[in-house]
Amino acid sequence: MKQINFTVEEGAYDRFDSKTEHGEKTEILRQRVYEVAHGQDVAEKERVKDQLREKRNDRRELDREIQDMKNERDELDREIERLEERLDTLLEQDGEIDGALEVIESELHDGVRIYDGHTQVKEAARIGDMEPNDVIDRLKERNPSVPDEAFRLAKPHEDPRWKAEG
Repeated sequence: MKQINFTVEEGAYDRFDSKTEHGEKTEILRQRVYEVAHGQDVAEKERVKDQLREKRNDRRELDREIQDMKNERDELDREIERLEERLDTLLEQDGEIDGALEVIESELHDGVRIYDGHTQVKEAARIGDMEPNDVIDRLKERNPSVPDEAFRLAKPHEDPRWKAEG
């Protein structure tokens, strides 16, 4: 490669400058020197080869971007699948805990005292992945008409059933 400098009429350069983008001027001048040196046909072939090489590079870059996006989408699909599975598990768990609570509620309504050490409360806590006192709190929320005495052990002098006689 050889560097060249030359002068040109200022008005012509200004018009040339306004019609070209940055970097384009050098390429146009380089191409023109090549055309004069090697003839128009050879220069045209080289120009087409350069354009072809550039377009193939553009296509490779685009293919890489497409592959990156496909990989990103695959990762999103995997995350979506994991979340859907987790939701299914939680919904199934909610159904199981609701069933366990309903069994406890039927006993509660039959007058059985329910407390955090109760076997069925412990089982509901295990199913719901919670503490027994959380199960008691849920039962209280679901059964606001049941008195608080129903949710603790009877004292020795109390009747073990919470319902009042009479």
